[in-house]
Amino acid sequence: PVIRSIFPDSYKAENIYWALSEGTEMTPGGRIWNCIGAGEDGNETYFIINWSDDGGRTWTDTKFVIDGHDKSHPFGRRTIVGNMWTDPHGKLWIFFDQGMTYWDGRGGNWCSVCENPDDENPVWSEPRYIGFGCTNQKPVVMSTGEWVLPVSLWDEYSFTVQVPKGYKTHPLKNAYPELHDKWGAYAFVSTDEGRTWEKRGPVKMPAYRWDEQNYVELSDGRWWLTARTGKGIYESFSSDKGLTWSEPE
Repeated sequence: PVIRSIFPDSYKAENIYWALSEGTEMTPGGRIWNCIGAGEDGNETYFIINWSDDGGRTWTDTKFVIDGHDKSHPFGRRTIVGNMWTDPHGKLWIFFDQGMTYWDGRGGNWCSVCENPDDENPVWSEPRYIGFGCTNQKPVVMSTGEWVLPVSLWDEYSFTVQVPKGYKTHPLKNAYPELHDKWGAYAFVSTDEGRTWEKRGPVKMPAYRWDEQNYVELSDGRWWLTARTGKGIYESFSSDKGLTWSEPE
């Protein structure tokens, strides 16, 4: 994927007919950044990024675009899930996924870092691949200094949400058989401030609905996970820094 600062007028706000804010973040200088899923909530979704320098009263037009669509591909290569986060050093991160169709069984979680987020011309690093799945919520920094990134690997339900036109069943349903029993809410943990990530977990929620999990470190050292399900919010606890988890309730 590429984060573009030069793009056609079709990506300007006045020409976007559908948009959903994926996440906002304030940087050390007070700028509020916003990453937006645009176009639709499906195969054609792409990301646009803009900001506000007056506390959200007014917003710039589109500043950056992340759009992996390619007409030579048989299916849409979309970016549909992500978020922005200011790390303890004041650097701005964006986490975003890239996959084929609404869901292809694997997804792909990417990140990029901006070291001058309050400048007139911010610069993003070359996007770097983290692993499977997607990140909807922000990372958390634990007392140990570990960065904990919420990552969800969607289950087979997601194949039924949007089937590509011309198909009765999803054509990519069996594309990644090695992941078919690996779905769930993962904690990707970094001990070197985001340079490398280790996956821990997962937690498999009942009545799965995209997880969108958050993590909190409790005063007794346990990690507390809350997640979205088809039956409401469920919780789970870990006493070994995310390696194993209690049965969700």
